[in-house]
Amino acid sequence: AGDSSCALLDTKKLSCWGENTHAVLGIGNQPDQYRPTPVSGFTDSEPIEMVAMSQHTICALYVNGNQAVKCWGQNNNGQAGSTDINNPVLTPRFLREWNTTSQLYISVSSTHSCLYNTGSKNLFCWGLNRFGAFGNANLSEVPRYTNINNVADNSGSSNTAF
Repeated sequence: AGDSSCALLDTKKLSCWGENTHAVLGIGNQPDQYRPTPVSGFTDSEPIEMVAMSQHTICALYVNGNQAVKCWGQNNNGQAGSTDINNPVLTPRFLREWNTTSQLYISVSSTHSCLYNTGSKNLFCWGLNRFGAFGNANLSEVPRYTNINNVADNSGSSNTAF
């Protein structure tokens, strides 16, 4: 992911290092880090299950009783889930939680992010939808998540690139 790297540790914590442009390391407006540095913003009762990252944006799926997502980093298109598209999200920011036992998957690109729920077959996306990336025939920027219902083909299997 650009000039930064992250590792999801056995402890279910995340450490990142490298370039901190747009606060992608999740440690605020700190200088670049040359050693693994713990990402702030997750408590001991929020184990991280999955991480998705683009060059300057990261989202993490974690469990806090329910499954939830926090995102941070570049947000110029709302891809980190904040409506303030003029500023990066400096530390992990709560986006939403799902009360489900179904498997969830997250994906982050340079302009938008999505979460897919395998149980409901719903796709939740946020960020820039200029080229129809959300699959909902709407070509607008959506800084907060949009629900695209029943993302499945005729056989019932998922149609997603996670």
